[in-house]
Amino acid sequence: MTDPYYQDAHVTLYHGDSLELLPTLDFDVMVTDPPYGIAYLPGGYPNSQTFDMLTGDDTVDCMSWALTRPGRSVIFGAEHAAQHVPAGSSWHVWDKRESVEADGILGTPFELLVTSWHCERRMFRYLHAGTVSADRKIGQQKRRVHPTQKPVVLLRKILELWTDPDDVIIDPFAGSGTTLRAAKDLNRHAIGVEIDERYCEAIVDQLAQEVLPL
Repeated sequence: MTDPYYQDAHVTLYHGDSLELLPTLDFDVMVTDPPYGIAYLPGGYPNSQTFDMLTGDDTVDCMSWALTRPGRSVIFGAEHAAQHVPAGSSWHVWDKRESVEADGILGTPFELLVTSWHCERRMFRYLHAGTVSADRKIGQQKRRVHPTQKPVVLLRKILELWTDPDDVIIDPFAGSGTTLRAAKDLNRHAIGVEIDERYCEAIVDQLAQEVLPL
């Protein structure tokens, strides 16, 4: 078993390949934003650096693997491997259009996500989609560290809505660590796996931030 890259009272982070590590880990629900398989090469966002292509984004293998795993899951970007979405799943929308005046549209104005079970369809809306002013109040750095970084406030809402307080949450493509940060803020237990060590370092930085009063 690989030793944790980082661990605290709520979060355990592993540096490695999810496809190899997940069979050795115990968890209740997967919440993740895997590589979509579109070879996306971001050219930079407001207040951020220019990013390299994500590991695994040259094929849909990561997305297909996440969608076909048994158990509860919440997965962003599932339209890129829609043929693998299980029957009985529900589609949901993150509406990013309100970010225009604040941070500019980051990528498309909408993103889709899918729950592996049938439930009421949801549309998530926030004042800012990108650097997220509200996130700075709960400890998220303004400068983006990952090309597909999601707002902590968005992941907090998802975890509150679709996970139970005693669930162990896993994000096998942890990226900037937003899911892990949201779980920690909610006093939930979470496991993250990230294949790129540069992002493991960014996750540790984010998890080390104190939660500031709103």
